[in-house]
Amino acid sequence: MPGDDGKTGRAKGHVYLVGAGPGPGGLITVRGLELLRSCDTLVYDRLCGEELLAETDFSCERIYVGKKAGCHSMEQEEINRFLVSKANEGRKVVRLKGGDPFVFGRGGEEAEYLAAAQIPYTIVPGVTSAVAAPELAGIPVTHRGLSRSFHVITAHTGEKEPAAVRRYLDAQIRGLKDAEGTFVFLMGLSVLDSICELLLQYGRAPACPAAVISGGGRFDELVIRGTVADIAGRAKREGAFSPAVIVVGEAAALSLLADNSGPLQGVCVGMTGTAELQEKLGRYLRKAGAKTVCVQELWTQACAEQEQYFRELAVYTWIVFTSASGVRLFFEEFRKRRLDIRKLAGVRIAVIGGGTADKLQSYGFFADFMPDTYTAKALAEGLMARLDPAADRVLLYQAQEGNPVLEKRLQNAGVAVRRANAYVTKAGFACHSDLLRTLAYLTFASSSGVKAFCGAYPHIFAQPFMRGLCCVAIGVQTARALEESGCQNIVTARSFTAQGLAEAVAEYERKKRR
Repeated sequence: MPGDDGKTGRAKGHVYLVGAGPGPGGLITVRGLELLRSCDTLVYDRLCGEELLAETDFSCERIYVGKKAGCHSMEQEEINRFLVSKANEGRKVVRLKGGDPFVFGRGGEEAEYLAAAQIPYTIVPGVTSAVAAPELAGIPVTHRGLSRSFHVITAHTGEKEPAAVRRYLDAQIRGLKDAEGTFVFLMGLSVLDSICELLLQYGRAPACPAAVISGGGRFDELVIRGTVADIAGRAKREGAFSPAVIVVGEAAALSLLADNSGPLQGVCVGMTGTAELQEKLGRYLRKAGAKTVCVQELWTQACAEQEQYFRELAVYTWIVFTSASGVRLFFEEFRKRRLDIRKLAGVRIAVIGGGTADKLQSYGFFADFMPDTYTAKALAEGLMARLDPAADRVLLYQAQEGNPVLEKRLQNAGVAVRRANAYVTKAGFACHSDLLRTLAYLTFASSSGVKAFCGAYPHIFAQPFMRGLCCVAIGVQTARALEESGCQNIVTARSFTAQGLAEAVAEYERKKRR
């Protein structure tokens, strides 16, 4: 029976109340990420970064319980019961909450309910948006000489009557009328007029700096600055949206962001592909100044019938890998069968590109051949120059839906080749289609990724708003798949790598800005 770690033998599972941090997935704690990657069930909120969902195992059960003003996918009492139910099934449950579980996240209520039901649980703190959203916008909540304290107030009381909400805010702001420092209001955008009126009523100067940060730290972040007298009007005119953090005080006038502008500064780029590919691509894009978002994740799964390929390893003189995922799955299957690494003695290895070569190197092997141009055609031509059709036998370890060009070219040259349909690519989480409207670019790393995207968003390229979106393909096959799907604005990377994708985005953006 699973226990705390799924193996200790306790009858009940374990619930982890984990803070996801604000906005970007990279701000979750190391402990939170470890639990996310190993949980059986994920129960998550609306404000958790989409890229965090891609960190879970493909077998993980994902349950969305997000709340939005006037629209709850699941009521709190129902969430509480659900957590208990899953724990009683012996599952390792991560309850992922935006920010910190105990800062206006109702984590305390969930902890009380779990304790009453005698369910083991653990609290994993997260970075609260009350501090992080202003920081990411360049606003410190404390600053020597300006603010020696900060006060966090929620404008969400559970009351529906405007008069009741006004009374609550009146009591809160009146109680702080003599307090110095920075005021931070959460969930208060819909009552920003009332907040400002009460701040003025209880002594704040009309010229006191104020700011509204919508989507703090995310790709669509909007920072609006003003004063207590005019911030409500500015927020309406400039299109502030929830989730928003409202900051009031002298420190709100500061802008301490470093000038790290790059060729993609302010550009929003959506990514599709495996978590590993997106992580690598995201680093390149963000270094260039872009804001990135996970649009759709893909994951690879080893096919069941692989025994024959590993049983025949001794007969092959070359193994060819066409992706980093293929390398990873090959060595996972190798270890699963408890095969001695010396079985690969004398076998030469070819890879399609730098990313695949890097993954191979992580297992202690260096590629014997990698083409200068990262395409199946170049790989085939380079291999044929090195193979002896009379003596060499080649194992192509690639995806079931992979490009057949390599196999056909080798066969036509008289080379004995065996294609292992070793793994399949499957589609996972896909973001809401409204998010696509905010993007300038959308990247694709495989033709199977294009197919998965079109499956999640049927007829998407027929939508008028998609005409202004540039789709960036990692190679010719991917570009062809986009074209066949109806995409009209396609850029193809020069190299078959995450870096090549990022460079293609930057190059196209430079041309646009000339």
